[in-house]
Amino acid sequence: MRDSRRPLPLFLLAAGLWLTCSSSLWAVDNHRKFLEGLRERGYFDTAVDYLDGLAADPTCPPDLKEEIDYQAGTTWVLAAAQTRVTLTREQYLNRAMDRLKKFVQEHPQHPLVGDANAQLAQVLVERAKTTLASAEGKPEAEAARLREEARAAIQEAQKSFAVFLAAARKRAEAFQGRVVDSNSREGREREAAYRDYLRARLYAVGAQYQLAQTYPPGDETRNKLLQEAADEYGKIYDTYADYGAGLVARLQQGVCLQELGKDKEASAIFEETLTLPADDPATQPLRTEALARLCEILRKQGNHQAVVARAQEWMDATRPNIRNSEVGLRLQFFAGMSAVELAQTAEKNNDARLAQELRATAKQFLEAAARLPNPNRGEAQAALAGLAGEVQAEGPVQGFADAVERGDSAWNRFIAAMAQSQQDANAAQTREEADAARDAAIGLYRAALRYAAPDIMEQVNAIRFKLVYLLWDADRLEECAVLGEFLTRRYPQAAGSNAAGEVAVKAVRKLFLDTLKQGGDGEWELQWMVRLADYLVQRWPDQNQAAEAVL
Repeated sequence: MRDSRRPLPLFLLAAGLWLTCSSSLWAVDNHRKFLEGLRERGYFDTAVDYLDGLAADPTCPPDLKEEIDYQAGTTWVLAAAQTRVTLTREQYLNRAMDRLKKFVQEHPQHPLVGDANAQLAQVLVERAKTTLASAEGKPEAEAARLREEARAAIQEAQKSFAVFLAAARKRAEAFQGRVVDSNSREGREREAAYRDYLRARLYAVGAQYQLAQTYPPGDETRNKLLQEAADEYGKIYDTYADYGAGLVARLQQGVCLQELGKDKEASAIFEETLTLPADDPATQPLRTEALARLCEILRKQGNHQAVVARAQEWMDATRPNIRNSEVGLRLQFFAGMSAVELAQTAEKNNDARLAQELRATAKQFLEAAARLPNPNRGEAQAALAGLAGEVQAEGPVQGFADAVERGDSAWNRFIAAMAQSQQDANAAQTREEADAARDAAIGLYRAALRYAAPDIMEQVNAIRFKLVYLLWDADRLEECAVLGEFLTRRYPQAAGSNAAGEVAVKAVRKLFLDTLKQGGDGEWELQWMVRLADYLVQRWPDQNQAAEAVL
């Protein structure tokens, strides 16, 4: 099944925007690391809340305060690219436009204005993707009209990308042939100019790829645009193979080739991408897209065993926010359906034990795809119903109140099951019930945060407080630590803020110990733990949580 709505290029472009900010922008290193962690783990609303808080923070550098609207706008664009709910996606894009336009209007001479205008153009592309998605299943006349509407939006965006590319090229060319100290201000400006140029090229070719999606499969114009995009991605990779932009270009070259029906060439590129480090957060989105694409090809070839085996390896090495992204859910759906195919084959061969094991594996993969919004959700639910004899999903969340009500219900089931497991003879089964309720509560509470309005912060922080404990119990330690630290620093007066900080310290401590067990030096985790413990001691010197944090 092909899905033209690709969040990956925008995800990495937005990450590139973050990484190319000048060192003067992030003079306070803690701001940079903390905000980066929020974005990387998918806490986009929390990241914007943190940015807005910095506006009144006396320790925030003036350069950063100037760019808060720009950073908030790019965060909302990134959030829109990752969400699977059309209404929420549109809300995020509206917020992105508001913040980016505000930045451009208030800082017309700022060096990032060109980039902000490119981000505004990217909003047009994202909306075009939504329009294209709505064309699926429509009568041909209506589908053709929607494709034309999306095409016009992308062509309008291409004009802005061309302006940004021309300016970025001119700026980069100004440094050619000049010898500068890479550690000097001029050296940093040169590095930023080169990165802007690479990013501008990716924007331009990415828009061309999306333009190809506005033509039906097999259409001559579509194939021509895809081949041109593949060639341009190849040129970028050939010149910048050692840069992050080069890796993105290489993967997208494979995507274009796959959509042109050149599976052999595409598979080679996807396999190449999968040699990137599996434990690096920066490469996990790339690896996930590559593996999902490769599994699509393997399924077409009937190699279901390879799909299941490689998906299981991926699950063990991938962060939860990547597993639950649209691409991650697509990969799990493919693996689940392949496991179903293998189970049916085992049953035909009278191997009941193997068939049972494969059905359990299929259920493991399909549960997330059936629970969370994604294009394959209906098929995943149907497959699960066939495996378990019942429908798994309650239906989509209908807003903040619905998400909170259902989240509180799941939270209460979790607390009750945890209490019962302490005295229940059948503790293992009760623990499974607690885990299921906990996972449901996490998903529902995070949905509530996406719908939350800014005037109910007390209720929002109560949800965040529960999430800290739920994430700790789920062993999602980095997410737990990031959210706990955010709550205790940003809202120190909130009920439970100090307790959230204590849990965050414990989560970082466990990360530290896990890193040591895996042969790492743990220096980054140790510094994080000490910094957070010091803050708790200074903020609440007379409370037990501070003493616990120091210990």
